Amino acid sequence: MDAGASLPAGAGGSSRAATVASWLGERDSFGSWTARRCTGEAEASLFVHVPESARDAAPGTVPVWIFGHGIFGDPSVYLEDETDPSAVVELSDRAGAILVATTWTGLSRVDIGPVLGVAQ
Repeated sequence: MDAGASLPAGAGGSSRAATVASWLGERDSFGSWTARRCTGEAEASLFVHVPESARDAAPGTVPVWIFGHGIFGDPSVYLEDETDPSAVVELSDRAGAILVATTWTGLSRVDIGPVLGVAQ
């Protein structure tokens, strides 16, 4: 989690950057990724929220939700805001479900510039 970031009260979550295998290569003339093999390593963000009700549950008994942020969004907007304005963390807590999220390449807020550049 970024320095100074906090989670909603009672939330059990964290985020961190991890080095992962990258399957993204170069883009073709249409902007599509061309790689079909591992091309090296890349940094990826991983966000995980485990509700208090799931902490002592037996393995395999808790639902896991893969959370996708909105277009040009970021999981931190939904999962690290102390006030939980979108109520995603509250929904996870009520359902007793673990949330897992990452920043989607090509669909996050850092991709707005390149997308606008292609649109011109």
